[in-house]
Amino acid sequence: KIINSTTSAYPNNFKGYNGKVYFSAVDNVSEGQLWVTDGTPTGTLKVYGGLFLRNFTLFNSKLFFMGADTTLFYQLWSTDGTTGGTVIVKADYTPRNGGSGFIPISMAVHNNMLYMSGYDSVSAKQQLWVSDGTTAGTIKVTNGGFSPTRLYSFQNKLIMTAGEIGRAHV
Repeated sequence: KIINSTTSAYPNNFKGYNGKVYFSAVDNVSEGQLWVTDGTPTGTLKVYGGLFLRNFTLFNSKLFFMGADTTLFYQLWSTDGTTGGTVIVKADYTPRNGGSGFIPISMAVHNNMLYMSGYDSVSAKQQLWVSDGTTAGTIKVTNGGFSPTRLYSFQNKLIMTAGEIGRAHV
């Protein structure tokens, strides 16, 4: 299917889910949209627009990702594959310099929970968070200057890199 007739659609972030492939692309209308395909032109459809999405992670029968909301703050979203089922799970609207929002830059499923790096407005740093997939069930695990990245579940352990000023940890 031709998604953008005037320039490249820049399709990326491909993730298989529920027998289809979800990805981000740019059409002639807006940037950073959530698309789905069953591999046919008629089965390639826009699910949700304007998200500038990335970091797809499958968890609890949903697809979780980082995406921009209407104010261009990057938040934690989930989708069940429908427009109505594409919602913000965790948001942060604290004013600050640089990137804005919750910014879940890395996610991993570990012991039936979703772990992620996310902004904490109290410490003003990226912290480790854990979620059961709901807004109420998304809670901060660490405090201070932890800044976790590259989360990965391996042999019953959650492995990540984390940095403090002048030091990095694995």
